[in-house]
Amino acid sequence: MTAKSTDSFDADIRYTVFDTAIGACGIAWRVDAPSTVAAFQLPEATAEATEARMLGWLKAERSDPPEPIAGVIDRVCRHLEGTLDDFLNIPLDYAGVGDFERRVHGRGVSLAQEKALAARARSHHLPIVLARK
Repeated sequence: MTAKSTDSFDADIRYTVFDTAIGACGIAWRVDAPSTVAAFQLPEATAEATEARMLGWLKAERSDPPEPIAGVIDRVCRHLEGTLDDFLNIPLDYAGVGDFERRVHGRGVSLAQEKALAARARSHHLPIVLARK
């Protein structure tokens, strides 16, 4: 798998970083599709590190989330607090996404698996990106 190139995103991407039970996550969306998740970042050691990780592979501007993305953020927070959600009805932008991320999203993962994936991603310096056209 190759890392996502910053060139694969245009200037119409926005992102935010938000607190969860397991740390600060990041989420991005396209301005022209404000209900579609363009990227998601699991927590690093700090919110600043999460944001820095995202900006290492994502060309985007920080912004307040639109209402549909705020709803996704609420669902993620509840999920990471233990109210499990399969997230299957959230539209994703798969443009430029590698096979690993597609496989992860396609089969769904448990909270324990998410934590393991986050650890694996950090150890290999890989962003967890979910996106769909």
